[in-house]
Amino acid sequence: MITSEVIKADLEKSGLSGPEVEALGWYELKGSKEEKRKRLFELLGFTEFKRHDLARECEAILVIPYPRTKFCRVRFYPPIYVEEEDKEVKYLQPSKVPTKPYILDHIWELQKKPHKPLLITEGEKKAVCLCKYGWNAIGLPGVWNFTNTVDKNKLAPDLEVFNWRGRNVHIVYDSPDIYDNYNVRMAALKLSLFLFLEEANVYIVLLPKPKPKEKYGVDDFIAEQGWEAFKELYEKAREWTKIAKNHVRDIIKIISKLNLSREQLTLIQAFLPKALGLGKKDFFSLLYAFKPKSEVKNSKEWTQEEEHHVIASCFPTDQERFLRDFKKILYLIKASALLHQHQRSKNEHEQVIATIDDYCIIYELQPLLFEAIFDPKVKEMLDIILENGGKMTKGELQDILRISRWALNRRLAKAKEQELVEVEGRGRYATIIASDSIDVLYPLPLPSEVEKRKNIPLCTNAPRPENAEEPYKKMVQPSLYHATPIHQNKGVIV
Repeated sequence: MITSEVIKADLEKSGLSGPEVEALGWYELKGSKEEKRKRLFELLGFTEFKRHDLARECEAILVIPYPRTKFCRVRFYPPIYVEEEDKEVKYLQPSKVPTKPYILDHIWELQKKPHKPLLITEGEKKAVCLCKYGWNAIGLPGVWNFTNTVDKNKLAPDLEVFNWRGRNVHIVYDSPDIYDNYNVRMAALKLSLFLFLEEANVYIVLLPKPKPKEKYGVDDFIAEQGWEAFKELYEKAREWTKIAKNHVRDIIKIISKLNLSREQLTLIQAFLPKALGLGKKDFFSLLYAFKPKSEVKNSKEWTQEEEHHVIASCFPTDQERFLRDFKKILYLIKASALLHQHQRSKNEHEQVIATIDDYCIIYELQPLLFEAIFDPKVKEMLDIILENGGKMTKGELQDILRISRWALNRRLAKAKEQELVEVEGRGRYATIIASDSIDVLYPLPLPSEVEKRKNIPLCTNAPRPENAEEPYKKMVQPSLYHATPIHQNKGVIV
């Protein structure tokens, strides 16, 4: 039973009582100093923190177990003052143990129920306070504790198991930090982005600013003004992209570090540029600018990091029609390496290692690969537009092609879908303008450019071009003989 008046007073500030939190397994650590030290060592793995004896210096200690896990946090009264860092530490957790979100049992039951909305807030007391008044809430031990401890660009495992698709999620962090603290604001936006990529509908609840030098949590707000006042704030919550508009570069920088699936990339393309107030070309130009550059290695072999940087560095990622083709190019390079497996080296895992020769082969096949995506009739129409200065009216184009209005509209629809033309106006006098990217029919960089960027020599069986600005004329002929079946290879590394 919680008997400490200090702990009771702290709980009352959050609108909670001792019996309410005791029902959730919270308890006060009691006994002699030696007994407290022993128990703290069992819970945390240590009894001293920054040269402070926890059992001796703290008047009261509250233990907060996390449901369905062995994780817990310990609240100290009064907080531990760390002089060298000039800050107070209220909570400690077990050493070398990943943090977890605080999720009550009835919230765990909502994993597969995306029609049930959720709130995400800071701390256990705030989550319990919200749940007490009928909201479904998850508490984070810290504003950044929604990420995976192994990969900071993923959600924490306990959050990843939830079905977020179509779920309404409201994030409510403390005030004035959400306004004035860049670190806290970016934590809220990164969490919003992660949930958006899981197809959740994300909103941010902005608590009113408190008096100077004070902090205002959602539990403080409800205890002071009542749950109905919070309900009004909840209903006025802003879409996360409205706040993200002031941090466009930060958001794109985060996206550049993520390993996105095709579905997530499609979601970003369809929604984010417009929501953040950018054109698609500007959005993807910024995205490419933030892509990390892999280190140049003195090797004739392509590493996994180099394959994306070298080819992607010249690949027109700001043009949607080529984005889906990038992985196909990598697969074709791997296929070439597999066909020439007896002319390629292998790594310690018996995987075939692709070389610059394989890239040369795919580069020469480029016209066949990319012209296949263009309808011949669309290509005929594009040629006429370009011959006339890249700009014509629909009437002029129809007269030259001698086709019906419906047939012309079908061709224009295909060209617009591939971002090859823009149409301004309506009817016969609508202006058709060729896109700036229309001349980029073959997006792959020259082999000479790849060679220059990789800073490695070409393999001996792939001759250098006479003119460095022209593609290679001679290609390595595929070997028709294989000593062992292809399927016995462990894989291909590009």
